[in-house]
Amino acid sequence: MFLTRTALSPVDEALFLGGLALGIPAVVPASFTLPYGSALRAAGPAAMVEAAMGLPNLRLRRRLRVPVDLPFSFDYSFVTEEVAGGDTLGGTPASSFVVVNEDKGDGIEVLGEAGPDVAIEIAVGDPRVDITMTDYLEEFAAKLPAVDSHGWERWKGAAPLHAPVKKGRCIDEAKGEFAGANAAVRRLTEGRTARVFLHSIFEHPHTACSCFQGVSFYIAEVDGIGLIDVAYKGRTPDDRNWDDIANGAAGKQSPGYAAFGREYLRSRKFLQGDGGWQRVVWMPRALKARFAPDKAWIATEADVSSLQELHEFLATNRAP
Repeated sequence: MFLTRTALSPVDEALFLGGLALGIPAVVPASFTLPYGSALRAAGPAAMVEAAMGLPNLRLRRRLRVPVDLPFSFDYSFVTEEVAGGDTLGGTPASSFVVVNEDKGDGIEVLGEAGPDVAIEIAVGDPRVDITMTDYLEEFAAKLPAVDSHGWERWKGAAPLHAPVKKGRCIDEAKGEFAGANAAVRRLTEGRTARVFLHSIFEHPHTACSCFQGVSFYIAEVDGIGLIDVAYKGRTPDDRNWDDIANGAAGKQSPGYAAFGREYLRSRKFLQGDGGWQRVVWMPRALKARFAPDKAWIATEADVSSLQELHEFLATNRAP
């Protein structure tokens, strides 16, 4: 569709007239006199929008702060076409699922009483979650088994989303290598990954997608391990940011990188194959305050901003 208010350049006019010749309707000022195609005339901007909204078979997606993408092919021959409703979660037309970029804090809030209609809103307070990401998450969720008033009984016979893996024979307890886990990894990756260490970032670290909360990474210059989480917006002592490090860990097995969930930092087996907390040399201040406030040998962005400063910090604070 075309909406025009001012005079067009020669190129714009050629494209505009070509569109009219292809059957694309246009809303134009009353002064437009060329006898081409299907043109609706309106006196001003408000009237032009009203006329455009009155076109038959108009499909329009409205979303705050996002340009509207309109299909290019409008034709009166489609006027009687039925537009089917989209997929819903919950099993009823009133059910919905939406991802929004809004910081509402951590936790889950349940409103109302249980019934046939289910509305789910996930608020992700991260500026990097753009319109493309929210669309992807919504489409992904729509493929999951329906969560509705039938509950577990409706889909308990479906294939499980996450099947438990039997660890099997222990190969290396410190690094967390198990025969059953290796066999599952080989099967699920079709042989692309053959071995995994659950508690080490070296040689055969476990793999991850890209939705992890944090990454353990090797800092070779000081033979230590750094920790970074998705909330940290600054740079590490070796001048990398979250995206640099996350890209090193995402979607593949990368020795020197291992993704983690924050609660893993509380585990007594935390990176035990690499020396545990004694091997960690740097982490963001907020993460340290939450999980390692008593570990004076670990530097933060408040202590160092370069590898040289990290060397000096460790020389003073790290036990030989």
